Amino acid sequence: EFRRVLFRSAGEPLFRRLASACLRRAELPADFTSWEDADEDRDTFVRFREQILADLLDNCQAQMRSGYLAEVGAALGTASSWQRAEACVFAARVVASPLRRDILEPSSHGGPDADAERSSAMLEQLLGTVGEAGRAASAAGDAGFAAIAGSNVFGSHPVVVESTARMIGAYAPWLGGTVRGHARQETVLMYLLCALRVPAAFRHASHAFRSVCARCAKRLNNANTVTSLLDSVQNTLPAAPPKTTESDGKKNDDDDRSVCDDDDVLPAKRKSIVSAKLARTISQEKELARLGIVDSPARKPAPKPKKIGRAHV
Repeated sequence: EFRRVLFRSAGEPLFRRLASACLRRAELPADFTSWEDADEDRDTFVRFREQILADLLDNCQAQMRSGYLAEVGAALGTASSWQRAEACVFAARVVASPLRRDILEPSSHGGPDADAERSSAMLEQLLGTVGEAGRAASAAGDAGFAAIAGSNVFGSHPVVVESTARMIGAYAPWLGGTVRGHARQETVLMYLLCALRVPAAFRHASHAFRSVCARCAKRLNNANTVTSLLDSVQNTLPAAPPKTTESDGKKNDDDDRSVCDDDDVLPAKRKSIVSAKLARTISQEKELARLGIVDSPARKPAPKPKKIGRAHV
């Protein structure tokens, strides 16, 4: 144990420097507007970040423990550009798996892990600021994140909103599995609903929204919360998934197994049918919530009929 502590105390400054270097390399170009106009190749940049830098940052977190989020949080607090802020959000997301494991699966010997508790407290603070951005963007109405671009880093740019939505999805198990996470559930859901109106963020925001609702189902399972949530969905959800300049039907970089068709190929008539069905479903769910029927057996799908083989016909 003494050797482990000694190694960590000696190595942490080196890993802190490595994490800082990785953050710099993770930044998008200063003149970035879109990948179509960028000098850098999108696939090369994404692979470098998601594979090389992600592995390095994972090692940094393993050695620095709670010091890692402290380093990322400090960099985020002093970020002077949206590119820097987005790189910090990326750095917080790529270590979600080991962080969740540290917090949700503490070692059975030695009692509570002080490092894990500090990390959880910093996550609560980080997602609290995200929630504040969501609340402010929601209050701004149609202006959304554009109204708070200069006051909250998590609304500073569509790419930051997209990256933040991915980060929220990565920490959905923490949101549903910890007391600190419970305190942030509703405000981060508000952020995700606002993010659905940002074309660049729609896909990741919708996936994160689904993940958070699934992980936090027990906490959200009451009539008032469901009614409030459905009201927010109805007010913020676009009639159809917004088009993005980078969605051309090709497989995306993060192994997205989307179950939805590409909006570009949906006929206008089909879009209107889908929107009408969605509005009807929301209306029905709100009425059930008003009546206090949040988890009724009547809402469960009917079992599929069994297939009858030729021998039984």
